Amino acid sequence: MVNETSGKRDEVGPAIEELERLGVEVRRFERPSNEKEAQRVVEAAARENWTLLPVGGATVPGASLPAEVDLVLDTTGLDRILALDPQNLTVAVLGGMTIDAINNHLAREGRGFFLPADPPCSDRATVGGTFAANASGPLRHLYGTLRDLVLGVRGVDARGREMGFGGKTVKNVSGYDITKFLLGSAGSFGVITSLSLRIYPIPSASSLCEVSFADGDGGLGAFVSDLRSSVLVPSAVLVAEAEEGRIRCLVALEGHPGAVERQQKDLQSMASHHGGAFRVQEGRSAMLETLRTPLDPLPLGEDRISLKVCVPPAAGVAVFEALRRVVPSPRRVALLAGNGVVWVTMGEEGGVMSGVRELAARHEGHVVPVRVHRSVLEAWESCHSPEYRRFVLEPLKKSLDPARLFPAVE
Repeated sequence: MVNETSGKRDEVGPAIEELERLGVEVRRFERPSNEKEAQRVVEAAARENWTLLPVGGATVPGASLPAEVDLVLDTTGLDRILALDPQNLTVAVLGGMTIDAINNHLAREGRGFFLPADPPCSDRATVGGTFAANASGPLRHLYGTLRDLVLGVRGVDARGREMGFGGKTVKNVSGYDITKFLLGSAGSFGVITSLSLRIYPIPSASSLCEVSFADGDGGLGAFVSDLRSSVLVPSAVLVAEAEEGRIRCLVALEGHPGAVERQQKDLQSMASHHGGAFRVQEGRSAMLETLRTPLDPLPLGEDRISLKVCVPPAAGVAVFEALRRVVPSPRRVALLAGNGVVWVTMGEEGGVMSGVRELAARHEGHVVPVRVHRSVLEAWESCHSPEYRRFVLEPLKKSLDPARLFPAVE
């Protein structure tokens, strides 16, 4: 690949290298450092009739991977805080700033704040890309996804014009809420350049309770079912594989120290009732690191495949256990137990892709490609119904991007 517009081969970032590993031929790239520069890049691409692919950390490439692209707009140069309003608990950031960078900045302000977004590879995942991919992690159990945290979005449309929805504070948002318009769009309708987000004060106490079960003893499913119907208010509930043939359920608790301590005691009693071994890990940093590890993919490589299996929450444990039997090692399988989302990463396909999709379909779910080579995507059937594609996605694409500057919605 030769960059014909703004730099040299040695200036290519990891996101573009990842696209090339996944089979995308990149002819040019630009890395703007502010919103006006990004707008000019899109204007130039529209004028030259080039195809344009926006990309951040490339942690969730998804299903919109063209065989070739004339220009990649690398958003990682858009990487700074625009405004912080501690009184209204909001922050405005450029879309190329990583989730970890945002949280590191917020933690140093006053008594400390945080953005409760924790997608896989949050050290590389940009906030704009996370929103565009609708990616999330364990903390969505309590705080929701970026859908629930975004107050305003700015970006650039297919004609190079600035577009914006929502405002900088909750009070500024009135009428129809269309800030979610670009959520999950995967760069198909425009480039996200900045976002206004709701933030939270860092809780005064945090702990991570680990409840482990012997593989196949049935205690895990009963424990998770009781937890879901209890009055406990965990921040995250994640089920993952452990060593020595055991399965562990990680339950994050945050808030007032007294409330956290009381919930720990109730959780320990519940674990004992179902035959689970119980232990507590104190401290917020350790809690977040332990939660992120099962979701972060295996080391980058041409043969790594990452999938998101979405099923009803009640079927989550059964699907998690079935996937552990279907997917060969090396692998990572982790369940967000409150949401029915199972993240699967495997070293290579091994002919199991159809089995994974059939398993999800049997439980009224579907599979979303997170990181797969585009040769696999060519045979991938869209999870959208033909009616939705015909009457929603295609008319939107025709209206907003008639020249098909951006990749098509899959």
